[in-house]
Amino acid sequence: METGGNMAVLSPGPVRLSVPAADVVMDLHGDPAHHDLALFVHGSDWMVMEDLLRAFRAAYPEYGDVYYETLPAGILVRQMREGALQVGDLVIRVPPDVIAAGSTTLAELAEEEWLTEYEEYASTTLTILVRQGNPLGIIGWGDLLRPEVRLALPNPEREEIGRLVREAIVQALGEEGWIELCERRRLYGANRLTEIHHRQTPQWILNGEVDAGPVWVTEALHQAREGAPLEAVELVEGESRRGRFALGIVERTCRHPEAAQAFVEFVRGPGGRAVYEQHGFEGPAAHEPAYESAPAGPLGV
Repeated sequence: METGGNMAVLSPGPVRLSVPAADVVMDLHGDPAHHDLALFVHGSDWMVMEDLLRAFRAAYPEYGDVYYETLPAGILVRQMREGALQVGDLVIRVPPDVIAAGSTTLAELAEEEWLTEYEEYASTTLTILVRQGNPLGIIGWGDLLRPEVRLALPNPEREEIGRLVREAIVQALGEEGWIELCERRRLYGANRLTEIHHRQTPQWILNGEVDAGPVWVTEALHQAREGAPLEAVELVEGESRRGRFALGIVERTCRHPEAAQAFVEFVRGPGGRAVYEQHGFEGPAAHEPAYESAPAGPLGV
């Protein structure tokens, strides 16, 4: 449209404004106002989503515009309950069609009648991420108590992985060990709690701000594929924990039921399973303990 003698013709599409280091929001994707499907996906799946949605769109081209978030489950749950997410001065109000998170989180939401059905689709286990070469020789939870080790811990109140990390550390080191790592050492700055561990823990280690941090095995595998100078400490049998992940249609807020059903079926089907396997995830593991025994209250409160 011509608006003046010297004005350029406006091309269709959004105005693009990018200011490096000031506009980076890595876990929000797509158009929050206009989309065919809205997904709330816990951060544990962040590295999968590009490949997963590429395969999903190939199978269902009619649902090409997907808005999705890959934030910690505690943040997603609070966003659902409160109806909005605020990032700086920006407020985003997107009701989810589908949520994917830990099995226990989905069970909690079902009790609150956000959804009636959910199914497990993948699982993975804990590991400890360190710098390449493991310069401090960390081999298990007990080494995290050494005075020279600085640690990033996922926040149990925000992040599902934090529940299992707490459980594993308490079993290995006792309640006093958890208090030492999570409370006392935080007071004098040796250890830190993450808000988004899948972003912060690897970066803090690379920056030299911490020496180690528990993550999912799949996150460590992703860092290795990306060539980051990091490696995983394989925990001995009995010291790790398995996270079980489930997804379901959020009937209370779902605006795109057909697209939501197609996505859930795709993730649970051979196409979705293949993508998750490529990223190191295992299938559902209903026979193993997951979040149920973790000593923490509901996420997102």
